[in-house]
Amino acid sequence: MQVFSSIVKKLSGIFILFTLCALALVYVIHTGNVKQFDYSMKVNVSSRQRAISEELSYRIIEINGAAVLDSNVTLQMEELSILFKRWENSQKALHTASDHFGMTEINSADIQQLLLIVSPVYNECHKLLEEVCKDIRLMEPVQIRTVLDNLKLYIRGMNDVTGRYLIEQQSTMKMYKWLVASILAVMICLVAFA
Repeated sequence: MQVFSSIVKKLSGIFILFTLCALALVYVIHTGNVKQFDYSMKVNVSSRQRAISEELSYRIIEINGAAVLDSNVTLQMEELSILFKRWENSQKALHTASDHFGMTEINSADIQQLLLIVSPVYNECHKLLEEVCKDIRLMEPVQIRTVLDNLKLYIRGMNDVTGRYLIEQQSTMKMYKWLVASILAVMICLVAFA
């Protein structure tokens, strides 16, 4: 009877440890999935910033060419203004975790630093793009060139941000895979000793 009682106590202890490991495993997998999704959205938004910046450059060149030829650019200017708003909203989302874009986590210190580095360029682009959106026909060719040059600098900065997001995503996912493997190893050991 004592042997049976001893076995039950031992199995009860192992069962409790196994259950705790299973709960830890579920938590780690869930947290890893949330982190993976968050980084994916951040990579998406920062890559989108680059694409929108390139499209802004293309549209400015196109509208400026049409304006020089005295074509009606009203519709194109409205489209440019909409594109500018998208660019502006995406930039705000990168600085503050945005539920709208599916981002839940605050940026790391490295990402914040890169965003701070690119902020003066963004601010200058923003100011110049506001002028472009008011009326591109009032701008001198040198001003248009300045807008395009600043957008090019901004794109380079966003490439750095996107690259850093990817590096952080990979290292975070490696850590979560290691945790899952460790918990599974403990669970297998518990089953083997039972």
